[in-house]
Amino acid sequence: MRLDRQHILRVFRMFCEPEDCELQKYEPLLRGAEDEILKRLKPGADLNGNMERLCEAAAAEAYYMYLTLVSPANAADEIRVGDISVRSPSGASSLKLNDARLLRDEYMSRVSGLMELADSQKNFAFITAEVKL
Repeated sequence: MRLDRQHILRVFRMFCEPEDCELQKYEPLLRGAEDEILKRLKPGADLNGNMERLCEAAAAEAYYMYLTLVSPANAADEIRVGDISVRSPSGASSLKLNDARLLRDEYMSRVSGLMELADSQKNFAFITAEVKL
């Protein structure tokens, strides 16, 4: 079973600039985010009853992946060619990427009860529980 790709695209378009959101251009990114959500679902999770939240989580994941690709953390804040320089607002690209990560985390938290924890999260939860004891 698959998620509603059109719903994922609609939400993705809300996150990014509308002129940048052409389905064909971002199809692999949207499909990858959808696959990531589907592979982490717990067995027996109610896909149909949670379709909207799962699609929103996939769109937020796709948006974060998109920004990771187009504005890497090591992007230059200033480009200089001879006497001409162009400067981006201080830390603008890293701030936007951080905002996208927080957005993704928020949407993923809304479906966390339907998802299996990743191995690294299981280990972290185990270590945390062990330390608290």
